[in-house]
Amino acid sequence: IGLLPMLTVEEEQQLIYEFNDTKVDYPKYKRIVDLFEEQAAKTPQSVAVVFEKEQLSYKQLNEKANQLAHYLRSRRVKQETLVPICIERSMEMIIGILGILKAGGAYVPIDPEYPQERISYMLKDTDATIVISSKESRLKIQASEGVELIELDSKCALISESPTSNPETTLDSHNLAYVIYTSGSTGKPKGVMIENGSMVDKLMTESRLLNADHSIITCLTTNYIFDASLLEIFLPLILGGQIAIPTKEVIFSAEELATFLFKNGVTILQGTPSFLQHLLHGLKTDTDKKLGKNLNQLCIGGESLSSALVKEVSEILPHVKLNNHYGPTESTIDAIVFEGVKEFEKNIIGKPIANTEIYIVDRYQKLVSKGIAGEICIGGNVLARGYLNSPELTRNKFIPNPFKSGERLYKTGDQGRWTENGNIEFIGRKDDQVKIRGNRVELGEIEAILNEYKDIEQAVVTVKEIREEKLLQAFLVPKVHQSELWPSVGEYPVYDEVLYFAMTHDKKRVLKYKNAINQFVKGKSVVEIGTGKDAILARLCVEAGARIVYAIEMGKEAFDQANVLIKELGYEEKIILIRGDALVVNLPEAVDICVSEIIGTIGGSEGAGVILNDAQRFLKKDGLMIPERCITQMAALCLPEELYNVPVFGELGGYYVDKIFEEIGHPFDIRLCIKNISKKNIISTNAIIEDLHFNTQSQEQYTNEFNLRIIRNSRFDGFLCWINLYPFF
Repeated sequence: IGLLPMLTVEEEQQLIYEFNDTKVDYPKYKRIVDLFEEQAAKTPQSVAVVFEKEQLSYKQLNEKANQLAHYLRSRRVKQETLVPICIERSMEMIIGILGILKAGGAYVPIDPEYPQERISYMLKDTDATIVISSKESRLKIQASEGVELIELDSKCALISESPTSNPETTLDSHNLAYVIYTSGSTGKPKGVMIENGSMVDKLMTESRLLNADHSIITCLTTNYIFDASLLEIFLPLILGGQIAIPTKEVIFSAEELATFLFKNGVTILQGTPSFLQHLLHGLKTDTDKKLGKNLNQLCIGGESLSSALVKEVSEILPHVKLNNHYGPTESTIDAIVFEGVKEFEKNIIGKPIANTEIYIVDRYQKLVSKGIAGEICIGGNVLARGYLNSPELTRNKFIPNPFKSGERLYKTGDQGRWTENGNIEFIGRKDDQVKIRGNRVELGEIEAILNEYKDIEQAVVTVKEIREEKLLQAFLVPKVHQSELWPSVGEYPVYDEVLYFAMTHDKKRVLKYKNAINQFVKGKSVVEIGTGKDAILARLCVEAGARIVYAIEMGKEAFDQANVLIKELGYEEKIILIRGDALVVNLPEAVDICVSEIIGTIGGSEGAGVILNDAQRFLKKDGLMIPERCITQMAALCLPEELYNVPVFGELGGYYVDKIFEEIGHPFDIRLCIKNISKKNIISTNAIIEDLHFNTQSQEQYTNEFNLRIIRNSRFDGFLCWINLYPFF
């Protein structure tokens, strides 16, 4: 294994500052709507927005947004209030966004064409009580309970009667401006929270980059659910320029879009390479080249440029400056730009934009030398606050900046390296996130949705590239609903990655624990018995606000892995790892709560019961055990025909039988488990054979009398045991 060259202090400082020294001053204590109001006062009669045959002056737009803001204030919208807006492209879209910001709230854009499930999830995640909508898009919202719909049109009497003056507000650049949802690897989208200060900083920086002034006219082609739309909406509004809004039909027609650009005198246009290819097709039909004559800037991002596309731009639009932008939503629009692309350089994404810092680091967050690949990390004032309702993900992705005390870095997951001329070369992803026509797509999100279908055992989604066009493709394994014999591994130490993952990532079980932990541990001291390599319960306790967590783990390998993970998460001060047998170790203090997930498939007063009985010595007088109770039940069973006729282990089950025999040292009778058992195979009533209450001293039980009543005329093959676990009762 070759070692990377060590950097001297001077070389490290050079890598930090050589490409991050451009600064742009901006009004740090103002919000974007403050800058818009100042511009409206300067040029009240200038046209601000054009849509089809309508137009609004700065004065008209400002007053309409003010009326909405005053109404929202009357509905208790204030700083940090999240207000979803689900509306089609229109004047009302701009009024709605400005009105929410003027009220002090943060807007959450929702595409009316989203599936109902995604819209419902976003409304629930934002805890929305008010949604800005329209007659066309209200049908997607009205089914949500507890949500007030505001249909934004000229006939809304309550809004039109509100004052037209600028609402007074306490300026705070740290308050949220918007939350934009991006794809998530867990199957649920995640909301990126951007503050007003970051928004102002980036737009002022972009205005300098694009050399933009009051003559700017943008074309709102980007869907407002993407943060790239901020350039098209807000940049002209703070400079005295104009927004031209095409209809969806115009955007989809290359010829009509080209004509729209000419008629509206659009000067700056942005989009993905796929979009640009679409536009160039329309410009090719314009033999006089007049439709693109007003354009002077093309801002491209979201996908890799191709040599063919760069060549086409130089031929069809030789007078237009082509800028290639790179940056995730978490860094407010973009972070790196390749200005004035004239010759294609594969995978070169450019240099850091002003006021943005780029660090390329190795797995230990150490800077790498030029030419060495590492993860691209972003620093500066433009970083998002984090992810809405996802503190753990926020801590994982937004880490303390090891090079600047008190600041943060965003770990993009993208791999890159510095070139000799100061550009950054993009290499690829660390994970399976991809970009499809500018859309950020987590393949895991698609897989998670597919795996929810009852007839799919497993789904794998990949990307296929055909003629530089990326397409998604899925491979599906159909589910075979067949019962299968397994050994019970609960009492034998034969765990490997497969079994450990299956046990610790049981979503229903983890959710039960999480609900209990969230209810009881805030501000409390906690001990966890058997934390495991992922320290799942210990982490849940920290996220729920526990004061301190003592995590006990007996296995050396699991202890070491948990130790590394806790340090990576920055939890060293909250989670104190203790290696040893829980029956022997002592704690430095009595604790309020004991949590444990050591209970396996059967409660076992002689197993987990012994350990959890002993764990009560860790607790204060009024301490609490989680789980609180475990009930083991039994019923008579008729084996599924496939197991009755061929009672053998499958390949994986047989593998674990051999592992158990190897652990014991010789073959012996083992307890059997059945996977995919059907309720129709249970032929009797249920009986409780063990009921353990962990907040009291449980007595060891080796015998128990119970009665079963046969309820189905069937063959009797034996008994089935299972547990019901109650983290709190």
